[in-house]
Amino acid sequence: MDFKSFIIGLVVGIFGPYMDNLIRKIFSKFPKKDTDSTP
Repeated sequence: MDFKSFIIGLVVGIFGPYMDNLIRKIFSKFPKKDTDSTP
């Protein structure tokens, strides 16, 4: 395994759920009709 890919995987593993939660909070501020139909 390459060292650079290891660092990228580590950063994604740590900040992945945090960024996903942050993106969900940002999009929740903008109500969309298509997001209501999706579970």
